Amino acid sequence: MVSGIRLGITFVLGTLLIQSWMGSGNAWAGKSWILCSRDSEVTAVAPQFGGQDPCTGAVKIQGISYLCGKPEDTAKKTREFLEQLKVNGKKKCEDYCAGRASGCQGYFTAPQKCGLSIPQNRVLEVGRETAGCNPSCQGEGFIYCSIYHGGYLSSEDWMFKGKDPNCRCGWVK
Repeated sequence: MVSGIRLGITFVLGTLLIQSWMGSGNAWAGKSWILCSRDSEVTAVAPQFGGQDPCTGAVKIQGISYLCGKPEDTAKKTREFLEQLKVNGKKKCEDYCAGRASGCQGYFTAPQKCGLSIPQNRVLEVGRETAGCNPSCQGEGFIYCSIYHGGYLSSEDWMFKGKDPNCRCGWVK
């Protein structure tokens, strides 16, 4: 929960910094822009552990990558995002479980595709109307990939209700 809140706070602070940077004398004043990219950030949400055993249980590892870029780069960047989310998700799962108890090991089930991605024919629409890609970024298309289909830019426990965990913790055999 703390990591999800941290991602949400990071997004809000980043948005506020961009808004304050623009100032009232700027032609873009009054608009809210997101940061130009987020590179495969992962967080553990909705842990499911109980009883006296500190290791055995599960958690959902959510990861988000996006880039305000050119629509023609959508397929390539989405594939790259997914591959990096798999790497970072596996590491986060292993570290999370190892941090629960000595001898506790994490087993990550990597996604085969993005839980949410934006089709190439919609990246400009989403970048301009929903996400708020800044015109000073590489492009105005919102290219996005996440492990789970949750919120675009935040990870809170309630967003993952009913979704199977992708990280299982267990004792080393």
